[in-house]
Amino acid sequence: MHIYRINKPIFDYSADHPARQFLEAFIECRCNCVGKELEGIDQQWFSQSELRSISFSSFAYEHLAFDLELDGWLNDAKEITESERQSLKAVRRIRDLMLECRSAANDDDNTAIVQMCDQVIGMTQLWEQCASSRLRG
Repeated sequence: MHIYRINKPIFDYSADHPARQFLEAFIECRCNCVGKELEGIDQQWFSQSELRSISFSSFAYEHLAFDLELDGWLNDAKEITESERQSLKAVRRIRDLMLECRSAANDDDNTAIVQMCDQVIGMTQLWEQCASSRLRG
């Protein structure tokens, strides 16, 4: 995982800084949700927003298994960066998918996946706070 190296200066910020809180939550979420053996608990659902069947494991690989750079924070950008703009769109999509998955997991009494969905949803809230905090200046 290259997130630490890419965003090294941000990990020197105080523990309550929104960028650091988000990165730490993203890393924890990625460690807890990606590459796990989900046999017997992986949740499938039909996504109304995507109009297709999705599994939690495929969601995790698609939306959490990447290295992220907070370029706006790192470069002290005065305006929203393109990656921030794309991230804000992605955050909404990720949250919508996790709310759908959580509902299906709840219906199936799949508490392990409900907990993972809650973790992803919490991480998306920190992601939005991170972006809005930087943009407020």
